Amino acid sequence: MERDDEVVFATFDSSLNDATLFIGWYDYGMSGLPRPIEAQVLEAWYLAKHPEKVNPTANGLGLKRVFPV
Repeated sequence: MERDDEVVFATFDSSLNDATLFIGWYDYGMSGLPRPIEAQVLEAWYLAKHPEKVNPTANGLGLKRVFPV
């Protein structure tokens, strides 16, 4: 069966995609296997973009400096 990519592109949600990528790489990292640098950067970017997902007592100044969102 041939794919219909037009339907996929028409309903694409970048915020859902960001969350899905973060969860996937986070779960992979919890396995104990080393994550590629790209996955580590994505995690830092995602947490800088969504500070409500970080422990409120954590110091997020480094993330905000690197990823001013």
